[in-house]
Amino acid sequence: MLLPLAARLPSSRADHPRDRAGDGALHEEGTMMVKRGNVRTKRALVVYGVLVAAGIVACDVQRKDRAHVGGSASHGERTVAAASAPGVEPGSTVLVSDPRPLAEPVPERRLPENVTFGDAEAVFRRGDYAEAALLFEAYTRRRPENPWGHYMQGISLWRAGDHAGAEAALRRTLEVDSTHTKALLNLARVLLERGKPSDALDYVEKVVALEPESGQGWRVLGNAYSDLGMVVEAVSAYRRALVLDHRDAWTMNNLGLLMIREGRYEEALPPLARATELRPDVAVFQNNLGIALERTGHLAEAVAAFRAALDADPGYRKAQVSLERVESRVAQSTSPDTLDLMRLAGEFAEEIERWKQMAREEQAAEPVGAEMTTGGALGRDG
Repeated sequence: MLLPLAARLPSSRADHPRDRAGDGALHEEGTMMVKRGNVRTKRALVVYGVLVAAGIVACDVQRKDRAHVGGSASHGERTVAAASAPGVEPGSTVLVSDPRPLAEPVPERRLPENVTFGDAEAVFRRGDYAEAALLFEAYTRRRPENPWGHYMQGISLWRAGDHAGAEAALRRTLEVDSTHTKALLNLARVLLERGKPSDALDYVEKVVALEPESGQGWRVLGNAYSDLGMVVEAVSAYRRALVLDHRDAWTMNNLGLLMIREGRYEEALPPLARATELRPDVAVFQNNLGIALERTGHLAEAVAAFRAALDADPGYRKAQVSLERVESRVAQSTSPDTLDLMRLAGEFAEEIERWKQMAREEQAAEPVGAEMTTGGALGRDG
């Protein structure tokens, strides 16, 4: 009964020198015992063979499990597929210890005690956002009724790159104070970055209802509409933001970007020209202007815009790729007449003044006590 069991062991066992030696010794000693007819020795052989076979199977299972543990994994326990371990239900996992020495476990960090808002804010201001998030968490444990502690924890987590944590902290802010407009606005921004424009819209609409004169609120509302594909509404919101702040270069950039996404490249040029005139040091603005210039055939101007983007941020990969692409085409192209970007920027500034005049006329014509909505006559101009 023993030899057939050994014959059914995995073939990979033959690669193990210790297993091959064990098989040979068992076969040779078993033949001698049969010839002598020693029953007691044969029984001993049975026990011996069972033990050897069990040791071989255990060795083989251990080797297979270790084969599933990559050399690049970290120290400590690993999860491996259940198929690599006999007797485990498929789809489950088992823990296998790494044969290498374990690293010292990292103790869980305890939150400091008696942290003040000022302590955490000082760390935030020096740019250590992950540490600031921990300190604001400690502060909120002690003072959960202060919405600003939760708010600053959310902002710290956002800047540290933890969007899920930031969302949770900003929601806690609103549980304490549902009218906290900064929390509403920045929660909408976080949700947009997480690809949740419908959720973001709910919060930013509350912002413009609470603070209708907030240019940032209207800009973020435009971003939400843009991400939802509501182009007319997005243009209306961006225009409202520019009526409130005619030098808001970010809103100009966002309006130009929306036009690029819609394939309306000529319409993208004026707001982007004005944005780069106001903020020539922002690489994103220059890059977007370069895209619009390239798509309208103004390749020489596009090269200048991409170079300006790289001057502002030498590591800006998108601008580098675009510059290489356009430079290879400039010598072979017949570009249109030189484009006067300063003229376009000036014309867009004048257009904003016309929007402001229209808004004043609308306001004068509104009945007293009428509520401001997110639509209005400006939507018709989009």
